[in-house]
Formats: sequence, C-alpha cells, structure tokens
Amino acid sequence: MESKSDRSDECGSSMIDGHILQLILPNAIRLSLLDYMREVLPYEGGGVLLGKVHRGGPPVDTTFCAHRFFALSNILYSSTRFLADPKQTVAAVLCSRQEGETIIATVHSHPNADAFPSPRDLQEAFDYAIPHLIVGTVNSKITTNAFFYIKNPLGLSFRAIPLVFSNPIG
Repeated sequence: MESKSDRSDECGSSMIDGHILQLILPNAIRLSLLDYMREVLPYEGGGVLLGKVHRGGPPVDTTFCAHRFFALSNILYSSTRFLADPKQTVAAVLCSRQEGETIIATVHSHPNADAFPSPRDLQEAFDYAIPHLIVGTVNSKITTNAFFYIKNPLGLSFRAIPLVFSNPIG
C-alpha cells in the first residue's frame, strides 16, 4: 500500500541551482518498479529510469519524463546496500541509446527504511546530474521520493524534487 504523502495531484516544483525541476513517472512504470522491488526482497533492489529530459521555461525549467524502468541486479545481495551489476548497467545505457532515450534517473530501494537517503547513500553517492528515486518500506507502507544529490563543502547533501505520478492520456 502506498502512502498518501507520496501522491501528487499537481505539478509541484523544486529549485536546484536556480532551475525548477520535476520527475514524471507514469503509473504503469511505477507499478513495474514496485513489483521488482518486492520481487528482490529481502535485498535492496535498483535500476534506472529511461526516458527523455525536456527543457522549457516557467513554470518548470526541466522535466525528467520516464518511459521505462530497467532493473539492475544487486551484486552485493544486501538489505542495506545496492551495487548494480556492471554488465547490466552497460546494457541499460546501450538500450536507452538504441531507443533514442537516455538514463533520466537512478533508483534503489530501502527494504526496511524510509524513502530518504541514508548516511551511507550520502557517503557512496556522487554528484548526480540526474534525479535519484528511493523506494522505502516501513511497516508494510511503501513510499517513493525523488532527490538530487548536491555537492557542498562538507560532502553531499540532497534536495527533494517533485515526483509526479501520471496516467496515459487517451
């Protein structure tokens, strides 16, 4: 069951380096992603979202639009850490290029924690140029949040960006 706090009925926005950003995730992709995260329990799952980046003007400068979820195996088989299989990661990059897409977001789960970056996530992350999505599960309650990791003098911090769930038109 997904928490109500993780739903968005309107396009909110977040400013990162003077730009307003959002991530759009179609419900079918969200369900596929959540199914995969359940399938790999008790371990952390992960992958990438493939799609397109749309740059525009106000009210939103940059929109990351997901078209597909590409699951990646956790080679650590850990419930507290995720490290993607390198061969599958290369396959995701090649697949996205063949379809005229790009990797628009990275994804991982927290099987026994909330959907916010952990201290270890902040230690092991890098200065992403794309959003990162975390799926958290606490007491059978599933939440999903999107973030940008931001480099600062003390290391990395994070800033939430709007995650907009959408239905196909028509």
